Amino acid sequence: MTRQEQGYFDLGRFLEPKRRAAGAGQQTKSNVIVSMVVIAQLHRLVFRNVAANVAAAQHVRRDADVCNATGVVPTAAVLEMVRQSAIYSGGELLLDDEPFGFTKDTYLLYYSCQVVLAGSTKLSDSALQSFLQQLFGRPAMDSLEKLDLARCRGAGPKAVSTLVALLVESSGLYKLRHLDISGIRISTSMMTALCHSLHVHPAIRCLHIADTTLGVHPNAASCLQDLLAAPLEVLGLGWNCFSEEALKSLGDMLSGHKRLRELHMPNCDSCVGSHSSTHVFLEGLYRNSSLTTLDLSMNRLDSFGALILEDSLAQHAKLKELYMNQNPLGSHGLRCLLRLLSLSSCGLRLLEAYGCQGSEKPTYQATEPSGLYRLDLSLAHGRSLLRLLYKTCEALKLDIPQVELVLALTRIELCENKLEP
Repeated sequence: MTRQEQGYFDLGRFLEPKRRAAGAGQQTKSNVIVSMVVIAQLHRLVFRNVAANVAAAQHVRRDADVCNATGVVPTAAVLEMVRQSAIYSGGELLLDDEPFGFTKDTYLLYYSCQVVLAGSTKLSDSALQSFLQQLFGRPAMDSLEKLDLARCRGAGPKAVSTLVALLVESSGLYKLRHLDISGIRISTSMMTALCHSLHVHPAIRCLHIADTTLGVHPNAASCLQDLLAAPLEVLGLGWNCFSEEALKSLGDMLSGHKRLRELHMPNCDSCVGSHSSTHVFLEGLYRNSSLTTLDLSMNRLDSFGALILEDSLAQHAKLKELYMNQNPLGSHGLRCLLRLLSLSSCGLRLLEAYGCQGSEKPTYQATEPSGLYRLDLSLAHGRSLLRLLYKTCEALKLDIPQVELVLALTRIELCENKLEP
């Protein structure tokens, strides 16, 4: 089998006619041709676009020279960064000195639109700070659109303060659209500064800030207001335990947010009290019209929580995916969600509910709603059940005067006269 049949491409042979036609004054140096052929053999590249592959060969050679000069021995992960024209960990753990020989070659950054160091738990705070400082100014400020530092648990105050500066300074990453800092523990003062910097950033669209201690911030509601003031389309808040006040504020702010498409909130319940603190958030969803994906997994949502969702999402035409995994819904809660799925006025197309066994808390029977109800209107599920009963009256074309309502402070008793035993 010839070398061409094995996938190798001889650049010297291909460029020879073009070099002769261009004249002796524009001849390509033989040593450059040889080096490019060697690189093509090492990476088994079949070059279809000569100009693009000459550029690829040049920055591979430049980065190899930088590593030789600095004494850094690149791993397979670092070589993969060069091949993909991106600073990318490749799923391997990077050590402190490994990414930096390559970022010193600014030629690579001209072609890098993303930095993905997710899972690099061995990188220290100082190393990450030094790395982020190299992203100031050109070329990174003109090209970088994605920065993924998820689970870089070595990041501390130095790295976070540098990140904040990158978001607000004129020489920073003003074109950044995707930021993931999940799993990084951030202090209260730095969290406040970070949320404000995200608020004023002109381009950020996707933000993942899960497991960052945002939930225990004394002004978590104010931080959430800053985040939702930004034109976000995707927001990940999972594994931050929010108070009921913060979650109510989040639900109120979603009513006026027209761009947010995906909201991921697994395990955000504060685990205080007999009911999930997310109930007040769920009740506020009826005023939102932009969400297409909602993840509420692991939030202690029982049949009462499912009842609130049945009420608040009944007219939500844009919602397509709802994730309710690992919530103690029980059969009554699942019935609420299945009724929601069947509504023509709701756009829901995917309902995922794994591991939702729970204690049975009957709420009401949609096929036989008559009876005596005692509702505490200070609770979200009490208000939702009242609204559902009113909707039932409308569906059965019953006038409100035909239904006996007894109001007393926060308790309501309702029964239909003709069905009363």
